[in-house]
Amino acid sequence: AQLQLGALADRALLKELCGKPGLGSGDEQVRRRAAESVGRMGGRVDLGTMSAFLDDKDPEVRRLIAWSIERVARLPRNPS
Repeated sequence: AQLQLGALADRALLKELCGKPGLGSGDEQVRRRAAESVGRMGGRVDLGTMSAFLDDKDPEVRRLIAWSIERVARLPRNPS
């Protein structure tokens, strides 16, 4: 599912993934899948928003957030 979510370019979905239903969820599995999905959304992600989740209590969520930040940071930037 996270592969499919990551392929979408919907700002509302990104807001949900970074909000209570995703990275803010009490369920670690939900947070893990959201962390990976956000990284797969590419350049549409704000790295500042992502870095706020680097202190998650679950080490796997932290690892996936770091992976997502690295992935997004490596993307070429569009000058427009």
